Amino acid sequence: MATGFINKLPGGIEVIHRPAEKQWGDVNLDSPPKGCGHTTEGSGLPSYGVGQTNAPTFTIGEQNVWQHRGLEKSCGTLQNQAGGVPETNRFIRIQFELIGLSSQESWLPSSSFQREALAAIKELAFDKLGVPRKHVWPDKQDGGTIAVESYHRRHSKFPNVPGWYGHVEIPENSHWDWGSLRWNDLEAGPNMVDSLAFVERFKNNQGKWRSREISPFFSNKAGLRNWAVIPDGSNIDEMDELRRSLFNSMIENRVFVAKRRVPEDKLHS
Repeated sequence: MATGFINKLPGGIEVIHRPAEKQWGDVNLDSPPKGCGHTTEGSGLPSYGVGQTNAPTFTIGEQNVWQHRGLEKSCGTLQNQAGGVPETNRFIRIQFELIGLSSQESWLPSSSFQREALAAIKELAFDKLGVPRKHVWPDKQDGGTIAVESYHRRHSKFPNVPGWYGHVEIPENSHWDWGSLRWNDLEAGPNMVDSLAFVERFKNNQGKWRSREISPFFSNKAGLRNWAVIPDGSNIDEMDELRRSLFNSMIENRVFVAKRRVPEDKLHS
C-alpha cells in the first residue's frame, strides 16, 4: 500500500486507491491543522489533469470514495499564486472533492452515502491529522457575490485558525464551492454495514441526471423484493408512496438495485 493510504474510513466505508502521479511534497505541519472541502460541480469522477495534478486527498462519489494522495501529502487542488503567501495547498492537511453541486443556500448532499462519507472524513482528519471538526466560519455564506478573491472570508482567518474551510474561504482563489454546506451538521454515525436499496435516476431542476434511494435499506435481496410486492401493514401511506415511485421508475427504466453502506440501525427488517 502506498504511504499514507488507507483501506477504510471510520465506520467501515471502503476506500479505492487512485494514486496521483504528480506529487507536491509534504504538507506544512507547523501550520495550524486545517482541512478544505470542494465540490466538483459535475456528476462524474474528474480526471484532475495530467498525472492528476489537481487531485485532492479524497473524492466522494454517490457510491465510492477514492483516495488520490497519502495523508499529510500536499494537494494541487487550490490556486496558489507565484510568490503568494500563505501557501494555500501546503498549509492544509487534507482536502476532498464531493461529486455534486454546491448551493449558496444551506444544503447537504441528497445521497446518504455521501453524508456518511463526509462525516467519516471529518473524523479521520480529527483522529489522524488533528484537524478540529468544526467549520471555522458559520456554515451559511454571507449574501452578495462570493465567487471573487475579494470575498471577506478569504482574508482574516486563513491560515492561522485551525478547522475546516470551504474553497470559497481560501485566499488567492475565486471559486465559491462548497457554498453553504451544512458541515457542522455532519456527525459520524454508528458502524456501517452493507445493504441493498432500489435507486432511481432522475433529472433535477437544472436538467442534470442524479440518483436517489427510493426504498428502505435491506441486508439481502429477498427482503428488498418482499418489501416491493408484499405490504407489511406498517406505515402504509409512506411505504405506498415509495412503492409508487419505484414502479413509476421501473416503467420508465430508471431504477436499479444498488449496494449502500448504511448505519446498522437503518436496516429495515
